[in-house]
Amino acid sequence: MDSVALILKIQPFFIALALGLLIGIERERSHPIGSQPLGSRTFVLFSLLGAIAASINLPFVSLSITLFVGGIVIAGYFLSSSKSETNPDIGFTTEVAAVVTYALGFLAYKDSFLALIIGIIVLIILMARTKLHTFSREKLKAEEMQATVIILVLAIGIVPFLPDRNMGPLLILNPQRFGLLVLIIALLQFGAYAAIRIFGAKTGILLSGFLAGIVSSTAATATLSQEIKKKMTSQIAGAHAVVFSTIAMFLKVLLIIYLASPDLLQITALPMLLDIFIMTGLILAITDKSNADHFPSPKNPLALGAAFKLAILLFVMLIIITLAQRSLGNLGAQFASFLGGLFEIQGVILAVSALHHSHQITAVQALNNISIAILASFISKYVIIWSITRNKYAFWASGMLGLMIIIYASMWASIVYLGA
Repeated sequence: MDSVALILKIQPFFIALALGLLIGIERERSHPIGSQPLGSRTFVLFSLLGAIAASINLPFVSLSITLFVGGIVIAGYFLSSSKSETNPDIGFTTEVAAVVTYALGFLAYKDSFLALIIGIIVLIILMARTKLHTFSREKLKAEEMQATVIILVLAIGIVPFLPDRNMGPLLILNPQRFGLLVLIIALLQFGAYAAIRIFGAKTGILLSGFLAGIVSSTAATATLSQEIKKKMTSQIAGAHAVVFSTIAMFLKVLLIIYLASPDLLQITALPMLLDIFIMTGLILAITDKSNADHFPSPKNPLALGAAFKLAILLFVMLIIITLAQRSLGNLGAQFASFLGGLFEIQGVILAVSALHHSHQITAVQALNNISIAILASFISKYVIIWSITRNKYAFWASGMLGLMIIIYASMWASIVYLGA
């Protein structure tokens, strides 16, 4: 057996040993000396026992070793309980960690990388014990827990079981897509609330807009506009967040182009990158110097009724676009790009990039189609903003988006003119 084969053979056992040692040290340091019979050496042996059981690969042997480990863990719990009469609330974390360590050792032999990742996560959870207790008992509010449960019910218990097929007389109503839209908007609401709570109002609203834009800049604009209407967010800060969601859209478009047709970036990247740099610098400069705008504290992490209303609005837009594509789709790729850009720009970008990669369209034609889709996405943002709000936020956001359009369109026209 050569050295490489030997290393590969013993690697799972070294990973199991390392995980057992790290988790064992953390557990031993978390208890007073002599109060816990399960120490670092025991954890190392448990993880190695798991790897040995997996390597033998006999069900009877694996079951016997598992029962042996379980018996030691139970005995260790009762022994530590008898020593901790002055502290009846000793917890069960160490015993559960011991069982997890044994399972990680078993997994290390089957999939070392997965065992390493899970082991690191377990170690982080154990080391953050005090902070987690403080967060759950003092920081976490009842309405935040309620919102989390609602989102989990939507994501796990409702949306996956909705019919995933087109229904209705025109076969354009998809219940699962509508449920997914409600879930996305709810997640954007909760994400914005969490960002503001964690990072503060000024930084949090910009960060939430950027992260929401990665998912959907259109949905992000709708969510921010609804928050402005309910006076849950500063008007100027909300407008800046809309711009940041559009910046995230640009970055997503660049990533799609890079993955589908890297050569296309040579002609398409400059307008978007210039927009990103100018608008980011402008907003950061304005935000740093302006203290006059009021930043209200967020109160409700999730407004499910508002999420349904926004989902209905966006779904109606999608139905209109679908009907237009069905009846006018033969007018050409540019019109299709415009319709697609009104709501789902990533699909258009991917399709155009794929056509360019297969040499079916030129780089300039691809740039034109992509630019039309991007400008259409700006139009949809204008429609959403003014259909929900008509205040300083609407004027400010419209002006900022208008500046982005001017920057992009001027660069687009220059590239096409020079290319011609």
